[in-house]
Amino acid sequence: MRGGPLSEKRIINLVNRRFIPFFFNVGKNGEGYDDDAKKFIARFDKRFSSSTVPTPPVWVVTGDGKLLGTINNYMVKEKFFSALQEIMKKHPKYFEENQEEKDLLKQAEDTKDGNILFKAGQITEELGLYDKAKSYFKQAENIEGFKSKSSLELAKISRYEMNWDDAEKYRKLVVDKDYEAEVCMEEAHHLLSKKNYKECKELLVKTIKKFPLSKRLGEMHFYAGVSCFFLKESDWANFHWCWVMVNIPDDYYYMRCYLASTHEAMPYQNPELGGAKGKTIMISHAKADAARDRAMNDYKKLNDEFEKDLK
Repeated sequence: MRGGPLSEKRIINLVNRRFIPFFFNVGKNGEGYDDDAKKFIARFDKRFSSSTVPTPPVWVVTGDGKLLGTINNYMVKEKFFSALQEIMKKHPKYFEENQEEKDLLKQAEDTKDGNILFKAGQITEELGLYDKAKSYFKQAENIEGFKSKSSLELAKISRYEMNWDDAEKYRKLVVDKDYEAEVCMEEAHHLLSKKNYKECKELLVKTIKKFPLSKRLGEMHFYAGVSCFFLKESDWANFHWCWVMVNIPDDYYYMRCYLASTHEAMPYQNPELGGAKGKTIMISHAKADAARDRAMNDYKKLNDEFEKDLK
């Protein structure tokens, strides 16, 4: 999950706004094993009452144990986001706005306050209500101090909708230098959509070196690695992925980088890498660790070269 849907920022935001996520392990030898959780989920799927259990999906459940929906945890990120939205639409009483949200959205109906409009845009964007979000951000764009950051959010929404012409238009409206790194990352997503991996890699490497404290650094390194992978530069791909694992292990791209760097040891296709996967049939921690160690060797060999260029 941390390497799939729960590594996607907009899914993280939606889950945090409307759901209460909890972690459990149904394998007795694993960290986080919870016997009560195992008995609870066995109500939804009898397979989980036995000693040998499959990989669980994602269950959306009410506080009193009513199952609202089941989602495949290997589902691609865009479809996972849509699946969460569908569950919310089918069971709206469980996902109503809280009072703080209601109050703010009501204020946003008739205001020239950029802060209120921007926050209203954020709330509706996180819920995937993109038409409403765009309306708020477009109003905020016209207010001093909010033009660049509102245009950036409009560029992100356009990317989610795969409306690349609008995404480019809004990126060009972001004139505040404080958002330069974010604009570059958004441009990189556009280049990836066109499979322009060489230009994408060059842009991301340049941006990483210019903005080493960017909050999207993990995202930059991950996609720099993806670009290198498609350019057949596997050593540099491993460098970027392992850089995240070594230097920012708490980043939400950590597990995504781990799965990319160990894809040759994984039995399932990695959609980030064009469906690449290993020849193994089952997940083996030993094989995955060995693949990670090989990737780390590339990181160690190339780190000095990368650091030298920084100077």
